[in-house]
Amino acid sequence: MDRTGKTSDRLDAQVRELRCLLNVSSILADRETTIDQLLPRVVRLIPPAYQYPGKVCVRIQCGDSIATSGGFAETPWEQSAIIAAEGKVAGSVQVCYLAETPSEAEGPFLEEERELIDAVGEMIGDRLEREGIAQRLHLQEERLQAVLDSAPVILWATDREGNLTSVSGRMLASLGMEPGRFVGRPVESFLEGSALIRDDARRALRGEHVLSDLAARGLTFESRVGPILDSTGKIDGVIGLLTDVTDRVQAESALKQTNRILEKVVSSTSFYMAFLDGALKVVRVNPAFAAALGASPASCAGISFLDLLAEADGQDLFHEVLRSGEPRTAQEKPFRLPVGQGAQTAYLDVDILPLDPGGQTRESLVVILVDRTLRRRATLELEKSRRELETLAFHLEDLREEERRSIAREIHDELGGLLTALNMDLSLIDTAPGSDPSAGGAALERAKSLVDKAVGMVRNIASSLRPQALDDFGLVVALEDLVEQFRRRAKIRCDLAISAEDRDVGGQTATALFRILQEALTNVSRHSRANRVKIDLKREKDWISLSVMDNGQGIVAGDQAKAQAFGILGMRERVTHLGGTMTIRGGQNKGTHIRVRLPVHPRG
Repeated sequence: MDRTGKTSDRLDAQVRELRCLLNVSSILADRETTIDQLLPRVVRLIPPAYQYPGKVCVRIQCGDSIATSGGFAETPWEQSAIIAAEGKVAGSVQVCYLAETPSEAEGPFLEEERELIDAVGEMIGDRLEREGIAQRLHLQEERLQAVLDSAPVILWATDREGNLTSVSGRMLASLGMEPGRFVGRPVESFLEGSALIRDDARRALRGEHVLSDLAARGLTFESRVGPILDSTGKIDGVIGLLTDVTDRVQAESALKQTNRILEKVVSSTSFYMAFLDGALKVVRVNPAFAAALGASPASCAGISFLDLLAEADGQDLFHEVLRSGEPRTAQEKPFRLPVGQGAQTAYLDVDILPLDPGGQTRESLVVILVDRTLRRRATLELEKSRRELETLAFHLEDLREEERRSIAREIHDELGGLLTALNMDLSLIDTAPGSDPSAGGAALERAKSLVDKAVGMVRNIASSLRPQALDDFGLVVALEDLVEQFRRRAKIRCDLAISAEDRDVGGQTATALFRILQEALTNVSRHSRANRVKIDLKREKDWISLSVMDNGQGIVAGDQAKAQAFGILGMRERVTHLGGTMTIRGGQNKGTHIRVRLPVHPRG
């Protein structure tokens, strides 16, 4: 497989991985469904992300829950990843191939597949940790009333001077603090980080209600401070409540870290990514997509994504994802993007993934696009080349048949007629006794002349099939003879400059150069209307080059692309077959210049 094919396969593997991860993330984000109910949905997403989905089976074990794909069986071709939650192993993700496949980075598995299964295990572990946190929060809510009755928080109050009048709460004991010893002392005396409490208390004494976070003794507290009003409505002191929110802060920190990682992936990937709202307008795009649009990421916000589609029927796909909440994929959809050397239309593979199927939140869909314009162009060029080769093959076969007819006609009409006349003159030579001897002599002279013509005709026929000089005397002599015949036949001045020795030029290369020059001179005489041709043959180490330049009306690009330009197509095929290069330049009334460069000893 060539480099382009490997790059395309790697891009496809990364697209499958990213699509799977986004879908898994969307499923695990469903807080209304238990992990037992979500695991079968995750299992179904993994096989399509592998290189041979039809041979893949999956099992996810998470605590007492087990979800498997149909026909699961443990085989020697296994790849697994652990599921860890809160520092412990909570289960595993296991993928097996049911049949042997070619070796890759990890047995039969790709490097991207290892990254995928590890990421899925981490995401499930994160979900378990979030459930653990949620369960603890729920338990705290159930005990809230009892907690308030027994003061499991730190509740404190001060007078209008800022001195503590009470400090209570069962948390004081857990912190090794005796509440009674703080009464009468300034508020900042009873807890580390009390400078913040002091500042909050001063604000509350001015009538403010203050909410802040406070870190002390390895914990994080939510601090609520407000004024205490007397019966006249005047501020008589301050009351504060410290609640341990360490778990919440840690969960928020983990969520922020996950979001940072996701944003890094979005911003650094070379794929185009766009987040759309429920009206299918752009909320944000990654840098790669902004560059494709020729704009900055910030300026893309508010663009109607449907306006980028080159075909109206593509709009239904996006509306269907919003309605159904199911992801959709489309191959080589045409988009109006200024990508790829000024292309008017870009062809992109499209993955549409729902973030909020109801379209109620700001980001409802994420669209991932992979540029396939170059691949499509290469496919079309390959198909065009195939059709040209087929046409050339049929044309060459027609030429062979025409050549056979021409040779047969020439042998039958010309050579046959000469031999018939020769036979008649030879009969006249064998005269009867008493006949005129001079008649036999004249017949003999005519016979000799006919023999000379027959020999010349045989030579012409043989030369048209294969120039004898090329085999007997080499490339240089054959080219000189070809040019001399062209001068006599076409009555066009033809200058030949040769600065190359042909003694070691490969037979295929010599034949190709002769035929290319023969075709080029034929084109000059038929189409160019030139009165002068310059030919140059040079040797450059292991390469030999041929240059043919005329001063005629000139070839243009459209002439080279014509379907019936068999001469040019044939020359190109000879050059390509031998691993050489060929350029044709020309302009209206500026003549034509053909330059061919071939290896002296072509491979194969």
